[in-house]
Amino acid sequence: MYGIKPAVTAIVLFAAYRIGSKALSNPILKILAVLAFIAIFQFKIPFPYIVVMAAAIGFLGARLSPTTSAHHSGDEKHYGSALIDDNTPIPEHAKFKWSRFLSFAIIGVLLVLWSLT
Repeated sequence: MYGIKPAVTAIVLFAAYRIGSKALSNPILKILAVLAFIAIFQFKIPFPYIVVMAAAIGFLGARLSPTTSAHHSGDEKHYGSALIDDNTPIPEHAKFKWSRFLSFAIIGVLLVLWSLT
């Protein structure tokens, strides 16, 4: 088990790095992340208070400066309409049928009874 701990730590740190590099897109967000880290470990402020303060700061930041807090990627691709959308009729094989439901229910009950014996 001793050899697994460093591997798990490396995976968690790499995941945190990837999430942080995507979520912390401007310097203000990076400063807030550092302040939250300091608040938790230096001042022992409980995590729920940090989350509430981050939500309040995010709400106020979006109201006061929407362009700074908004995350708009410049490399987003725009595609045409979807091949299957909300107005596409349901295919025949995907429609609900009582006979199919009952057959699966009966098979399920038989499998449960068979597993209990």
